[in-house]
Amino acid sequence: MGHEKDKNKNKPGLPARWVIVYKGPDGQDVTEPGGENDVSSRALRVMREDAVAQGTWQPRKKAGQGGNTPFWEYELKHSARRVAQGKSLAVDGTEHGNMVNHVVPRIGHLTMLTFGTARGREVICELIAELRTKDLAPATILNIYGQLRVLFSWAVKKDKVCSASPCTLETSMDELPKDEDKNPRWRQQANFAR
Repeated sequence: MGHEKDKNKNKPGLPARWVIVYKGPDGQDVTEPGGENDVSSRALRVMREDAVAQGTWQPRKKAGQGGNTPFWEYELKHSARRVAQGKSLAVDGTEHGNMVNHVVPRIGHLTMLTFGTARGREVICELIAELRTKDLAPATILNIYGQLRVLFSWAVKKDKVCSASPCTLETSMDELPKDEDKNPRWRQQANFAR
């Protein structure tokens, strides 16, 4: 089992610089840049260890090389940008929480180049199908899909790290759930008074 550490812990005045260490497919230690804090670094390490265990591990390319950027890293950048823009769901942490809890563990290791191909659409279809089997409300799944659609729109149009958006699913073809309540009676019982 690996670990995560702040390389600047004993250097006063310097911002944290997290790295993760884990065993690669050959049994040797692999050291890579971590997330923005211990929690995101731990999540990344677990994700990379899972990729090793599943046989899908690939060495990381240098960060910032366009489409070679891993999805998890691009998502962190995108979330920070949305918070800076003052987007309400980004500011309260809902968007990033949805990504960290439901999306990054499944597809975070893939590079942004992957999503510009037909395989990218398949990955998104598989992700949505997996989310539908979990105990999530259809509205939550649609919110997550909407967040992905915005993220990939930025990736294609603004940052140009992806050649095409994989978010082309349709409700009419039953690829996405209908926008309905998980429990149809909850609205009748809800107290909307403040």
